[in-house]
Amino acid sequence: FAHLPGHHAGQPLFPAGVGSKKQLFAADVMAAPLISVHATDTRAIFTRVLQAHAHNGFPVIGDGGQLLGLLLRSEVRYFDERATAADIMDRSPCVICESWPIERAHRLFTTMGLRHMIVMSRDYARPVGMITRYDLIPTQGIER
Repeated sequence: FAHLPGHHAGQPLFPAGVGSKKQLFAADVMAAPLISVHATDTRAIFTRVLQAHAHNGFPVIGDGGQLLGLLLRSEVRYFDERATAADIMDRSPCVICESWPIERAHRLFTTMGLRHMIVMSRDYARPVGMITRYDLIPTQGIER
């Protein structure tokens, strides 16, 4: 994130009070509604999702709506005719709760070098949104 205009290493993108009189939370800046894929989706289905949406990361969900993993746009090349989203997804994506302060999410992005973070409901039962590095640029996240 050091390349972002006005951002210096070690300083949060969202200092307290900047652009807002209230504390910002993950739910305030996440992309929603969530665009996801089902664990049983094949390459053909995933390709249609990619054509319809410009996102790069897609949560993979099970029959009950529970989060199973994360599938990236770049991983479509790993699909063969028999593979499903569940076969090639990242089974341990980074998740946060929708009630987390955005500064906490920012710390995870910077310390772990993340590109995508799945936002979960307060009870962690289902995914409700997605945060990317783009969402943490102050002029993007605050104006939502």
